[in-house]
Amino acid sequence: MNEHNFQESWQVDVGGQIYESNFDELTQWIDQGSLLPQDLVRRGQLRWIEARKVPALIPFFNAKENGLPPPTVTATSSATENHPFAVNTQNFQNLPNGYSGQFTEFNNFTKSLERVNHTVELPPAEPQLAPNCCLHDNDPATYLCETCGNSFCRLCVKSYGGNVKICPMCGAMCKSAKDIQAAHQAVLPDYANESFGFGDFGRAIVHPFKFRTSLFLGALMFSFFTVGQAAAGFGGIFMFGAALFCFMLANMMTFGVLKNTIDNFSQGKLEVNFMPSFDDFSLWDDVVHPFFLSIGAYLVSFGLFIVIVAGGVWWTISSISQQANPNGMSTIQPFAQNDVNTVKQVDNFKEFANGMNERNQSFDPNNPQNYADTEDDVRQAQEMINQHRKAQVESTFGKAPETVEAEQKSFVMGMLAKALPLVLLAGLAFLWGLFYFPAACAVAGYTQTFTATINPLVGLDTIKTFGLDYVKILLMGFILLTFSGIFGLIIGLILSPLDLPKMGNIPAQFISGFVTFYISCVFSCILGYAIFKNADKFKLTRN
Repeated sequence: MNEHNFQESWQVDVGGQIYESNFDELTQWIDQGSLLPQDLVRRGQLRWIEARKVPALIPFFNAKENGLPPPTVTATSSATENHPFAVNTQNFQNLPNGYSGQFTEFNNFTKSLERVNHTVELPPAEPQLAPNCCLHDNDPATYLCETCGNSFCRLCVKSYGGNVKICPMCGAMCKSAKDIQAAHQAVLPDYANESFGFGDFGRAIVHPFKFRTSLFLGALMFSFFTVGQAAAGFGGIFMFGAALFCFMLANMMTFGVLKNTIDNFSQGKLEVNFMPSFDDFSLWDDVVHPFFLSIGAYLVSFGLFIVIVAGGVWWTISSISQQANPNGMSTIQPFAQNDVNTVKQVDNFKEFANGMNERNQSFDPNNPQNYADTEDDVRQAQEMINQHRKAQVESTFGKAPETVEAEQKSFVMGMLAKALPLVLLAGLAFLWGLFYFPAACAVAGYTQTFTATINPLVGLDTIKTFGLDYVKILLMGFILLTFSGIFGLIIGLILSPLDLPKMGNIPAQFISGFVTFYISCVFSCILGYAIFKNADKFKLTRN
């Protein structure tokens, strides 16, 4: 048995949790009932598909369903000897001639076999194009499905849009023999064996310029989507919907680049275009899925910050409402309240006058201190009289401006004192988001699942796997963020005369969109290089 093939890396997605395994363990999990036909699996870095659509696993599911012992497993030494996912039917004496290749028929045929000691050939480490079509033995194979590993002739594959070829068995994309040959001729550059460092930062900066047309067109679309988000300033449900749609498309652009770049770089395709190919455009794969990945990355990174800020805003609004209308007082009640305050002031004045009378009765003309006390009493009495007059005037005409200003100042100082712990928590939450965001993007790129992206445990494990390289990623990201902020500030100052009401500075937003898109491409390349250089730690397969 070929031990390398037998221990080839597989991944299983169960509830958003990714499990590393090999083909032997998958067959054991099927026999134990741990791996179900609807669970998602993938080999190496190929596309995720349901386990029941992997031809090599079908006999094991059939054996489990019919209560038969699991088939024995043998390895394939060469793709030219037999098909890499083919079921060995040497013991099937009555296999129908001219088998049309319909997958359902084949599945029913295998289910009808009882207690036949058949074998399943283990798939090779990498799908290879067989000489003949797996469904038509006499026709040469010209297409290969990298997901299920089957080879097909021109008549078998389903064609969409002319250039898009779909596997008739699992529904994944097929590659032509020409594309496969070109990929095999590609040689990894010399820096592929170097450790991740600032040399990769320089290569990430240069990489987008290798594909100038994609960079310009992508930045142009991103800038239009960025400007379109300003439509929310006009108000109205339609304008808000248009702004939201532009926001979705902008995130589709950045995370589509992120997903495509990390997927290619992790497989060793370091010189391919960073932009995803729209030849096989899919609304889900190219728009909705990247958008949900971006939402997952932002939520898991800055979700705590958003919650703290939202709670702080709610607390501030509640405090202002209570200050403006204390104790649920209606708008008619302030006059009654002023009357109550006036009565209190009169009572205080009476109490003060009684105290003065008591001191006058015990007045000693020979004691100088008594004269000083009398002057203080007169001054205090004058202040109370002035406050009483002021209260009477405000009860009739409203509070004086200096009174309102003093009360507002006192309220703001009290709010700041109470909000200081909340501000510190929000600051720490924001710093945590900046620290965690690269990990969230890396998880979104190499798992391409929303549930794994939003799971902080996966992100923390990714940071642990990167180790010191994650510090380098953070430093590179900080440099990019600083450059973006400085550039945006300069452009905003230069074009400030063009600032429009409600819409903002559209020319500055449009130009900044070009730079933002370029920086997002560079950041995607940084993560791609980092994951490629740590492929062994992540247990990724380099094609």
